[in-house]
Amino acid sequence: MVETGDALFGEPVVSLTYDDGPDPRWTPQILDILAQNDVRATFFVLGSNAQRHPDLLDRIVREGHTIGNHTFNHPELPKLSDEGVANEVGPFDAWLAYRGITTDCVRPPYGETNERVDGIIRDVSGDDHTMLWTIDTRDWQKPSAATIVERITNQLHRGAVILMHDGGGDRPSTVEATAQVIPLIKAAGYEIRPVC
Repeated sequence: MVETGDALFGEPVVSLTYDDGPDPRWTPQILDILAQNDVRATFFVLGSNAQRHPDLLDRIVREGHTIGNHTFNHPELPKLSDEGVANEVGPFDAWLAYRGITTDCVRPPYGETNERVDGIIRDVSGDDHTMLWTIDTRDWQKPSAATIVERITNQLHRGAVILMHDGGGDRPSTVEATAQVIPLIKAAGYEIRPVC
């Protein structure tokens, strides 16, 4: 089943999520901001980046954030064979488990999925389910921090799952927007908690 925060939370709770890391330039800055604000998020990490930067992966977990599987190489999963989908998800879950890191959700790259892909994810990952988002900041287009903040605050709702990126390109606006939006979310009466 494809889930978003609306399916998970009836309370005034939202989730910050970050895709495509860990990245040695941007992930530490985001982690510092989250720590300063006593906020936990979910990081949907790429296997290729996690294996290059295991120290950052360990820091994410050590600081109380949760990990989601964002595949190993970031392909469009519906375009892959059944075996190809399984190979993008299953071995990375196993690698995380070997390191003592558990995850129970997968975010398909680009949000591209279908019933076949969701079924393969369940088959190879046990309890894993597909987790998308409800607010797309489109920070990958490199808008200003103010635009990212506006996109979040204009769409904020109970159960919101907010999509941002800590990898996959230059992310200074995302870092700045994270610092700016957390106090606004809290002031609007929402708790911020991980989604996976």
